[in-house]
Amino acid sequence: MNVFRIVSTLLFVGILLPSIAQNDEPTPHIEVTGTARLDIMPDEIYVSITLREREDGKDKVSVEKQEADLKKALQELGISLDLLSLSDSESDYVKIRFRKKEVITTKSYSLKLATAQEVNKTFEKLDELNILDAYISKTERSDIVELRKQLRIDAIKAAKDKADYLLNAIGEEAGHALEVRENTNDFYRVRSMANNIQSYNFSLAETDDNDEYQEIGFERIRLEASIYVKFEIKQD
Repeated sequence: MNVFRIVSTLLFVGILLPSIAQNDEPTPHIEVTGTARLDIMPDEIYVSITLREREDGKDKVSVEKQEADLKKALQELGISLDLLSLSDSESDYVKIRFRKKEVITTKSYSLKLATAQEVNKTFEKLDELNILDAYISKTERSDIVELRKQLRIDAIKAAKDKADYLLNAIGEEAGHALEVRENTNDFYRVRSMANNIQSYNFSLAETDDNDEYQEIGFERIRLEASIYVKFEIKQD
Protein backbone atom coordinates (compact mmCIF):
# COMPACT_ATOMS: atom_id res chain seq x y z
CA MET A 1 0.00 0.00 0.00
CA ASN A 2 2.79 2.43 0.88
CA VAL A 3 4.66 1.60 -2.34
CA PHE A 4 1.46 2.26 -4.33
CA ARG A 5 1.06 5.63 -2.67
CA ILE A 6 4.69 6.55 -3.43
CA VAL A 7 4.31 5.55 -7.07
CA SER A 8 1.01 7.46 -7.36
CA THR A 9 2.61 10.56 -5.87
CA LEU A 10 5.55 10.37 -8.27
CA LEU A 11 3.21 9.99 -11.22
CA PHE A 12 1.18 12.98 -10.05
CA VAL A 13 4.33 15.10 -9.63
CA GLY A 14 5.53 13.98 -13.03
CA ILE A 15 2.27 15.15 -14.60
CA LEU A 16 2.22 18.43 -12.64
CA LEU A 17 5.79 19.55 -13.43
CA PRO A 18 5.24 20.09 -17.18
CA SER A 19 2.11 22.05 -16.33
CA ILE A 20 4.02 24.27 -13.91
CA ALA A 21 6.81 24.78 -16.41
CA GLN A 22 4.26 25.74 -19.04
CA ASN A 23 2.66 28.31 -16.71
CA ASP A 24 6.09 29.86 -16.07
CA GLU A 25 6.49 30.78 -19.70
CA PRO A 26 6.36 34.58 -20.11
CA THR A 27 3.18 36.05 -21.56
CA PRO A 28 3.85 37.73 -24.91
CA HIS A 29 3.65 41.41 -24.20
CA ILE A 30 4.62 44.91 -25.29
CA GLU A 31 5.95 47.65 -22.98
CA VAL A 32 5.25 51.27 -23.83
CA THR A 33 5.29 54.68 -22.14
CA GLY A 34 2.66 57.33 -22.82
CA THR A 35 3.23 61.00 -22.09
CA ALA A 36 1.04 64.09 -21.98
CA ARG A 37 2.04 67.74 -21.55
CA LEU A 38 0.21 70.96 -20.91
CA ASP A 39 1.37 74.59 -20.70
CA ILE A 40 -1.01 76.90 -18.84
CA MET A 41 -1.03 80.44 -17.51
CA PRO A 42 -1.24 80.93 -13.71
CA ASP A 43 -4.49 82.27 -12.29
CA GLU A 44 -3.24 82.88 -8.74
CA ILE A 45 -0.57 85.58 -8.51
CA TYR A 46 0.74 86.53 -5.08
CA VAL A 47 2.25 89.96 -4.58
CA SER A 48 4.34 90.59 -1.48
CA ILE A 49 4.07 94.20 -0.24
CA THR A 50 6.02 95.73 2.63
CA LEU A 51 5.08 99.13 4.03
CA ARG A 52 7.79 101.11 5.80
CA GLU A 53 7.66 104.40 7.63
CA ARG A 54 9.31 106.99 5.36
CA GLU A 55 10.17 110.67 5.08
CA ASP A 56 8.20 112.90 2.72
CA GLY A 57 9.98 116.21 2.85
CA LYS A 58 9.80 117.32 6.46
CA ASP A 59 6.88 115.01 7.22
CA LYS A 60 6.86 111.36 8.17
CA VAL A 61 4.48 109.04 6.37
CA SER A 62 3.40 106.41 8.85
CA VAL A 63 2.74 102.79 8.04
CA GLU A 64 -0.88 103.30 9.08
CA LYS A 65 -1.30 106.11 6.52
CA GLN A 66 0.26 104.01 3.78
CA GLU A 67 -1.94 101.08 4.75
CA ALA A 68 -5.08 103.21 4.46
CA ASP A 69 -3.94 104.57 1.08
CA LEU A 70 -3.18 101.06 -0.15
CA LYS A 71 -6.59 99.73 0.81
CA LYS A 72 -8.33 102.70 -0.77
CA ALA A 73 -6.36 102.22 -3.99
CA LEU A 74 -7.26 98.52 -4.14
CA GLN A 75 -10.94 99.32 -3.69
CA GLU A 76 -10.72 101.85 -6.51
CA LEU A 77 -9.30 99.09 -8.72
CA GLY A 78 -12.20 96.80 -7.80
CA ILE A 79 -9.94 94.42 -5.88
CA SER A 80 -11.55 92.98 -2.77
CA LEU A 81 -9.73 93.69 0.50
CA ASP A 82 -10.38 90.05 1.40
CA LEU A 83 -7.52 89.25 -0.98
CA LEU A 84 -5.12 91.35 1.09
CA SER A 85 -3.75 89.71 4.22
CA LEU A 86 -0.85 90.10 6.59
CA SER A 87 1.96 87.79 5.62
CA ASP A 88 2.25 84.73 7.86
CA SER A 89 5.59 85.82 9.27
CA GLU A 90 4.24 89.22 10.30
CA SER A 91 0.70 88.63 11.55
CA ASP A 92 1.34 87.45 15.13
CA TYR A 93 4.20 89.90 15.64
CA VAL A 94 2.10 92.88 14.55
CA LYS A 95 -0.79 91.84 16.82
CA ILE A 96 1.53 91.72 19.83
CA ARG A 97 2.99 95.13 19.06
CA PHE A 98 -0.49 96.61 18.72
CA ARG A 99 -1.42 95.28 22.16
CA LYS A 100 1.65 96.97 23.63
CA LYS A 101 0.75 100.19 21.75
CA GLU A 102 4.15 100.26 20.10
CA VAL A 103 4.72 102.13 16.86
CA ILE A 104 4.58 99.90 13.81
CA THR A 105 7.46 100.85 11.52
CA THR A 106 7.03 98.05 8.96
CA LYS A 107 4.15 95.86 7.89
CA SER A 108 4.15 93.09 5.29
CA TYR A 109 1.18 91.94 3.24
CA SER A 110 0.35 89.29 0.71
CA LEU A 111 -2.06 90.26 -2.07
CA LYS A 112 -3.67 87.54 -4.16
CA LEU A 113 -4.51 88.52 -7.75
CA ALA A 114 -5.94 86.55 -10.65
CA THR A 115 -4.74 88.14 -13.88
CA ALA A 116 -1.77 89.99 -15.29
CA GLN A 117 -4.10 92.93 -15.92
CA GLU A 118 -4.77 93.19 -12.18
CA VAL A 119 -1.04 92.96 -11.56
CA ASN A 120 -0.40 95.78 -14.02
CA LYS A 121 -2.90 98.10 -12.39
CA THR A 122 -1.78 97.21 -8.87
CA PHE A 123 1.89 97.92 -9.52
CA GLU A 124 1.00 101.20 -11.20
CA LYS A 125 -0.92 102.20 -8.06
CA LEU A 126 1.92 101.10 -5.81
CA ASP A 127 4.26 103.25 -7.86
CA GLU A 128 1.91 106.23 -7.50
CA LEU A 129 1.78 105.69 -3.73
CA ASN A 130 5.59 105.47 -3.61
CA ILE A 131 5.39 101.94 -2.20
CA LEU A 132 8.49 100.44 -3.76
CA ASP A 133 9.02 97.31 -1.68
CA ALA A 134 6.76 94.97 -3.65
CA TYR A 135 7.36 91.92 -5.80
CA ILE A 136 5.61 88.81 -7.09
CA SER A 137 6.39 86.08 -4.58
CA LYS A 138 4.77 83.12 -6.34
CA THR A 139 2.33 82.09 -9.04
CA GLU A 140 0.03 79.10 -8.96
CA ARG A 141 -2.90 77.49 -10.73
CA SER A 142 -6.13 76.99 -8.79
CA ASP A 143 -7.21 73.84 -10.67
CA ILE A 144 -3.80 72.18 -10.66
CA VAL A 145 -5.09 68.94 -9.08
CA GLU A 146 -7.78 68.38 -11.71
CA LEU A 147 -5.38 69.24 -14.51
CA ARG A 148 -2.89 66.68 -13.23
CA LYS A 149 -5.63 64.03 -13.12
CA GLN A 150 -6.61 64.73 -16.71
CA LEU A 151 -2.98 64.62 -17.83
CA ARG A 152 -2.54 61.17 -16.29
CA ILE A 153 -5.63 59.98 -18.16
CA ASP A 154 -4.29 61.44 -21.40
CA ALA A 155 -0.91 59.79 -20.77
CA ILE A 156 -2.33 56.30 -20.27
CA LYS A 157 -4.50 56.73 -23.38
CA ALA A 158 -1.38 57.72 -25.29
CA ALA A 159 0.29 54.52 -24.09
CA LYS A 160 -2.63 52.44 -25.40
CA ASP A 161 -2.57 54.24 -28.75
CA LYS A 162 1.16 53.61 -29.05
CA ALA A 163 0.79 49.91 -28.28
CA ASP A 164 -2.05 49.61 -30.80
CA TYR A 165 -0.28 51.19 -33.77
CA LEU A 166 2.99 49.36 -33.10
CA LEU A 167 1.30 45.97 -32.89
CA ASN A 168 -1.04 46.67 -35.81
CA ALA A 169 2.05 47.21 -37.95
CA ILE A 170 2.94 43.52 -37.48
CA GLY A 171 -0.59 42.16 -37.48
CA GLU A 172 -0.91 41.82 -33.73
CA GLU A 173 -3.31 43.32 -31.21
CA ALA A 174 -2.91 44.62 -27.65
CA GLY A 175 -4.83 42.85 -24.92
CA HIS A 176 -5.25 43.52 -21.21
CA ALA A 177 -2.83 45.70 -19.28
CA LEU A 178 -0.52 43.49 -17.23
CA GLU A 179 1.23 46.31 -15.38
CA VAL A 180 0.68 50.06 -15.03
CA ARG A 181 3.17 52.39 -13.39
CA GLU A 182 3.36 56.17 -13.21
CA ASN A 183 6.79 57.63 -13.83
CA THR A 184 7.70 60.31 -11.32
CA ASN A 185 9.17 62.84 -13.71
CA ASP A 186 6.08 64.99 -14.05
CA PHE A 187 6.84 68.57 -13.04
CA TYR A 188 5.46 72.04 -12.62
CA ARG A 189 7.56 75.10 -13.30
CA VAL A 190 6.87 78.74 -12.56
CA ARG A 191 8.85 81.93 -13.00
CA SER A 192 7.78 85.16 -11.36
CA MET A 193 6.56 88.01 -13.52
CA ALA A 194 9.08 90.47 -12.10
CA ASN A 195 11.40 90.80 -9.14
CA ASN A 196 10.31 94.30 -8.22
CA ILE A 197 8.44 97.36 -9.40
CA GLN A 198 11.39 98.80 -11.33
CA SER A 199 11.92 95.77 -13.54
CA TYR A 200 8.19 95.34 -13.93
CA ASN A 201 7.70 98.89 -15.18
CA PHE A 202 10.66 98.50 -17.51
CA SER A 203 9.02 95.48 -19.16
CA LEU A 204 5.78 97.41 -19.60
CA ALA A 205 7.48 100.35 -21.26
CA GLU A 206 8.71 98.17 -24.11
CA THR A 207 5.36 96.52 -24.81
CA ASP A 208 2.46 97.68 -26.98
CA ASP A 209 -0.88 98.05 -25.28
CA ASN A 210 -2.83 95.10 -26.62
CA ASP A 211 -4.55 91.96 -25.44
CA GLU A 212 -1.33 90.00 -25.35
CA TYR A 213 0.13 92.18 -22.60
CA GLN A 214 -1.68 90.02 -20.07
CA GLU A 215 1.08 87.44 -20.49
CA ILE A 216 4.01 89.87 -20.14
CA GLY A 217 6.83 88.40 -18.10
CA PHE A 218 5.00 85.22 -17.12
CA GLU A 219 6.37 81.82 -17.90
CA ARG A 220 3.60 79.32 -18.35
CA ILE A 221 3.16 76.55 -15.83
CA ARG A 222 4.22 73.35 -17.53
CA LEU A 223 2.66 70.05 -16.46
CA GLU A 224 3.76 66.64 -17.66
CA ALA A 225 2.57 63.11 -16.93
CA SER A 226 4.26 59.86 -17.96
CA ILE A 227 2.68 56.41 -17.62
CA TYR A 228 4.40 53.06 -18.27
CA VAL A 229 2.10 50.20 -19.30
CA LYS A 230 2.80 46.55 -20.13
CA PHE A 231 0.11 45.13 -22.43
CA GLU A 232 -0.34 41.45 -23.24
CA ILE A 233 -0.35 40.56 -26.93
CA LYS A 234 -3.56 38.77 -27.82
CA GLN A 235 -3.12 35.15 -28.90
CA ASP A 236 -5.31 33.37 -31.45
